[in-house]
Amino acid sequence: MGHETDFTICDFVADVRAPTPSAAAELLSPDGADFDALFVHYASELQKQLRNLLAGYRNSLLNFAKRLRHPSHVLREQQQKLDHLEWRLLERTNTRLKQNRLKLAHLMALLDSVSPLNTLKRGYAIATDADGNNLTRASQTLKDARVIVQLFEGQLDCRVERLIDGAIPFFDKDQ
Repeated sequence: MGHETDFTICDFVADVRAPTPSAAAELLSPDGADFDALFVHYASELQKQLRNLLAGYRNSLLNFAKRLRHPSHVLREQQQKLDHLEWRLLERTNTRLKQNRLKLAHLMALLDSVSPLNTLKRGYAIATDADGNNLTRASQTLKDARVIVQLFEGQLDCRVERLIDGAIPFFDKDQ
């Protein structure tokens, strides 16, 4: 068959076929100019991606910078809040103190109204036996017993001469 090109079965199943070993070497090593162009294209894409990435970071940084406030402004605001809270605390404390003073005055008046000293001031007395027990009935003591009588001012050390049971004479309705 002379000058006809011989084909093998591998030639039919291969993606690329080179007729000669020199042609195969050329296929394996691309043209330097094409390789340079591809490299320039990738470098350009990389630079474009980096510029976009840096632009995004720059925008984020600017947004953060806009939101960032100087510490003196933050401190001033906190000082104002603290002053306001202090004022509210003083107001509430004063209000509560006034309420408690009024309540205390009311309770003192109530206590004074039931105080034994107040009763003594009106002319009543408290009688106790020698052991200090309060006497509320004449039958709680004996003739010639020692009785201490507490007055509003001072005490009387008395000896019982006579026991009178029953109603208090000046409150008795029959007299």
